[in-house]
Amino acid sequence: MTERIPLPGEEGEVKLTRSLGLLTATMLGIGAMIGAGIFILSGLAAGTAGPAATVTYVIVGFMTLFTALSYCELAAAIPVAGGGYTFVHEAIGGFTAFITGWSMVFGLVVSAALYAIGFAEHFAPLVELALPYTLNRAIAAGTLIILLALLNIKGTKEAGQTQTLFTLAKVAILAVFVILCFRYVEWERFDNFAPFGITGILAATRANSGL
Repeated sequence: MTERIPLPGEEGEVKLTRSLGLLTATMLGIGAMIGAGIFILSGLAAGTAGPAATVTYVIVGFMTLFTALSYCELAAAIPVAGGGYTFVHEAIGGFTAFITGWSMVFGLVVSAALYAIGFAEHFAPLVELALPYTLNRAIAAGTLIILLALLNIKGTKEAGQTQTLFTLAKVAILAVFVILCFRYVEWERFDNFAPFGITGILAATRANSGL
């Protein structure tokens, strides 16, 4: 027999302040789905799958869609704060939810570190310090993590507003890049669409999906 998390209206339910509006919540979702990986992994995908890298984005897009729809169904059925931890706790039990929750935390921590390193790889060369390159990169990555942590500590509303600006900027950059670069596409390169076969496509899909 497992302990249940109180549902809305039940005794013991924990109330959280609703600090995020529809726009902010939508921008958080879009920002999470696009991710910083598209700026870092696109070159890797192209080198692994060739022109067929475009197929990997379609595959990963469907994977993301199915995941989002699953979360929508679970959130509607179990309308309690807590996300994946809550869903597993309600469906299976406390110990499995405990493992799930800490796995999610570990995954988010590792993702934050990787994104910070990716940022530092591009930012560190712009700042000329009389220090070894590796140390410059570590300082840039650590500073970014500290600043974002302080922003989240300040409040959910402020963090959400900042995320909205970041997401809008990210979408704008991608849109401008596609529009300006479309005229330079060399369509003859698509003649050999999958030079590395299905193996290359699967490898690029795994990299883009984070599997």
